[in-house]
Amino acid sequence: MSATTTLSPPAPRARRRIGKKLTAVMLAGLVVTGGAVVFDTSAPAAQAVTNGARITAAGTTTIGNWIAQNGKRTYCVEIFKDLPTDGTASNDVTSLPASAVTDYWAADLGVQVGQSGQGALSGHDFKVFRYVIDKFGETADADQAASVQLAIWKIRGSTGTGGYHEILNGWVKALPSHSATADGYIAEANAWLNAGGDFSGSGSGAPTGNPTFLPNVQNPYVGQIDVPESTTELKLTNGIFTSSGNASISFPGGAAAGTKVSYQGIPPTAETWDRYYTITLNGKYRFESWGLPGCEFLSGYSSQSHCWPGEHVEKSGNFEAQLVDPDTLWAPELSTETPSKVVGEGEKFADTVTFYPSKAGSGIWRWAQNSKGEKRYAPIKATGTLYGPFLQDPALNPAGAPPNGAPVAATAEITTDSGRDHSQPQTYEVKTDAVSEEAGFYTWVWNIDSKDQEASVTGAARNMLPANYFFTDGYGQATEGQHSPTQVRLTTELSTDSVSIGDSFTDTLNVTLAKGGWLQGDDGKRLPFTITGTAYLSEEKPAQTPTAPEGAEVLGTVTATTSSPEETIVSDPIYVPLSAKGNFVTMQWCFSPENQPAASAGKVEAWCDDYGVAAETAEIVRPEVSTTAQVTGTVRGDVQDTAIVTGGMPDLPASIDFTAYLKPEAGEPKYDENWKAVVEQKPVLDEDGKPVLDEDGEPTFEEVPVLWTEDEVSDPDAVCEAQPVAHTDRVNVNGVGQYESPAVRAETEGTLYWVEELFVVDPETDEEVSLHRGKCGLPNETTEIEKPVVTTKAVDEAFPGDEIWDTAIVEGPLSEREEISYEVTFEAFHREKGETTEVNEELCTTDTKVRETDEPTKVSEEGEYLSEKWKVNTKHVGEILWVETLWQVEKTDEGENRYELHRGKCGEKDEITRVVKPAATIAVINTGTDNGLLIGGIAGGVLVLAGLAIAFIVRGRRKAASTDNTSIDQGELSDEGVDSELV
Repeated sequence: MSATTTLSPPAPRARRRIGKKLTAVMLAGLVVTGGAVVFDTSAPAAQAVTNGARITAAGTTTIGNWIAQNGKRTYCVEIFKDLPTDGTASNDVTSLPASAVTDYWAADLGVQVGQSGQGALSGHDFKVFRYVIDKFGETADADQAASVQLAIWKIRGSTGTGGYHEILNGWVKALPSHSATADGYIAEANAWLNAGGDFSGSGSGAPTGNPTFLPNVQNPYVGQIDVPESTTELKLTNGIFTSSGNASISFPGGAAAGTKVSYQGIPPTAETWDRYYTITLNGKYRFESWGLPGCEFLSGYSSQSHCWPGEHVEKSGNFEAQLVDPDTLWAPELSTETPSKVVGEGEKFADTVTFYPSKAGSGIWRWAQNSKGEKRYAPIKATGTLYGPFLQDPALNPAGAPPNGAPVAATAEITTDSGRDHSQPQTYEVKTDAVSEEAGFYTWVWNIDSKDQEASVTGAARNMLPANYFFTDGYGQATEGQHSPTQVRLTTELSTDSVSIGDSFTDTLNVTLAKGGWLQGDDGKRLPFTITGTAYLSEEKPAQTPTAPEGAEVLGTVTATTSSPEETIVSDPIYVPLSAKGNFVTMQWCFSPENQPAASAGKVEAWCDDYGVAAETAEIVRPEVSTTAQVTGTVRGDVQDTAIVTGGMPDLPASIDFTAYLKPEAGEPKYDENWKAVVEQKPVLDEDGKPVLDEDGEPTFEEVPVLWTEDEVSDPDAVCEAQPVAHTDRVNVNGVGQYESPAVRAETEGTLYWVEELFVVDPETDEEVSLHRGKCGLPNETTEIEKPVVTTKAVDEAFPGDEIWDTAIVEGPLSEREEISYEVTFEAFHREKGETTEVNEELCTTDTKVRETDEPTKVSEEGEYLSEKWKVNTKHVGEILWVETLWQVEKTDEGENRYELHRGKCGEKDEITRVVKPAATIAVINTGTDNGLLIGGIAGGVLVLAGLAIAFIVRGRRKAASTDNTSIDQGELSDEGVDSELV
């Protein structure tokens, strides 16, 4: 019981309440049918317990433990009953019985309930009760005792009935901090039980046996220790616990059953590596246990049952010393791997060696501690021999020992460093002064021989290696191979020193072996090596340098394969595309490691010939096109352009075409690509500007040429190609040479610009590529389309009876087309009076026309063409005004078209023949003899001969006559030459 209450005997079979406030209430009620619990403050008549450690809870109410008659600190197990009294003690209790009461009133706690009870306590809940009372109950601390009492009532509350929890809550409210401590006790008990904790009922935890070494089979100086239950401390001599690195380890609460810890042996301080040393283990233990609790169960009206903790047992002691002292025989081994498989000429040979203990021995690398406490691992010496060179890889035929007579290239030895941690594999780099002098395969062989070791390792007292121990990694190990690559060199020469775009070239390679042998493959044959040729482009002829300039443009690459010295190889063709921009191409050949076949990788020395070698450089040539257009042409005549192809013309399908552009002129018609005038429909207007309507009343239209405007032709550069009037068919181009365009018929006068364009079929795409296009407007690519020029020269002067004529002088180009011909016609007009000093078309009219050509004069070439001759008479005295016309005649399927190319102007100076009257004169008539007949007389005189008067008028001869002006040929006189009006 944990509360002090003064009780008075109850009235038989009657319920009564105490009128005054109770000063201390802990327990109330006994299971009595119709009975009641009566409290008062007087002391009980008899009491089985005395006060223990207690605190005041509320008013005069106290709570804590009591001292039983057996001297144990005991606790009430019924919240609603009176003080504990004498009863029958029962030890090793395993459960608590149920109980109940019909009434309870605790004024200090403010609690009044009717019926209240609690069930039996057993199983898990009883174990929780036992844990709390056994661990925390035997205490003189009043606060702890109060918390233990509250915990017991809370545990019993798991089966509480009726008003049990109202009573318990009164205590919890009165003692909140103690209630929280009680909850902690209960939680700790549950955690311990849930983790597997249990009670045997008679004390437990005594260790069974001593700590036990569990050494590693391969390494007896490491392993585990099986720790007995309740061990509190272990200590090692010549060893440490690996979890802490210390020689001791503690278990403050005692080791749990099944505990194991890891250990490692630490050799005693020494400068040598003895084969044996002993690890000693000592330890301590301590344990305590609790028996089952004891109780007094009382069944009176207000008699309180109470319980006390079980018996407590505590023991401690030392374990017997344990030893481990196994044989540390061990065997060092090594593995090796070359740091580089390739050793170039002049480079030093090297290797890497990794040491580790053989698992066939103890599995450890023997070590000791020096006087400074430093670990010192046993030094082991290894020797290595490098065999070679061989033409074939020794790894193809590995063996335990090298073949007899195998050449030796280098030797080396290494001793492990005692200061390095050889508990783990340790790798050492081995460097030699031996260098590669020729191509070939090499292989390392490494040995560990007990005869080579220091006495501190193999001395008789401490020999930890097997007798006559010898280890070798063997001959021809794949990881131990090295090789010096084959040294191949080249001399090269291009097939040409110039190459056209669109063409290709080849390179000739002469293979030589610089030094040493040619490495062989698995099949015993020389290894094949790939040579990579790179074609570089450059604008200028490259200078010879060891490497290509940074950023050099690569045209392409080509490869060749060689497997023999003194071999001559012709490379595959290297194509220079039509789009290539450089002016020179140069080849550089390399043995590149990354381009070798898998079996040859690293087996040939990386090497390149120079960049820009003269014999490896070719100029890239391109076709150049110059042109000479026909200087002049004529309307409806043929005009042509001529292209002259020079330079490098690729041997590929090629063609050239020509485009003719007519220079636009403001106010002149526009022409389409067929040299036809571009027209538009415009309405026909009358004099008043109104549309002219047809018979249906619809406006009529006429075709009107579209004319160029000033704005359209203001920029000469923009209009050069603005008016294409002809595009020729392609002309095949077969290499350099001269190529004439197809003839183009000129349809109008004007300035014609030619533009030529060269096309080549690209073999890579099978599409045409334009390699050249001329510039529009070049002087040499300009043809002037002109009409022939006509000048004339008529007879200056004539007398009646003389023949006169006109002469047309035709100059300039004439069409040579078959359907085109030319004619010139002449007209003569008479001016009777006056003198013509300037052109005047009014003088040449139908009324004044006196003569026109009966048959046109054919014009076939430049030159003079005479009109028909005719004689003038006295009617023509005055001026004859000539007008010539040059016609172009075109024959078509529909007939002939006549075009007036030129018409002279009336009154031109050289187109006037003056016809004059003769004056009286004396003339010598040519008689055919030396003496002529002299006829004389005064002007206007009369001669009478043979009775017949005849007046002779002597005509002035034409200036164009063959005789001189003073003579008249016989027979030239005729009736037509006599003016009858003058007789």
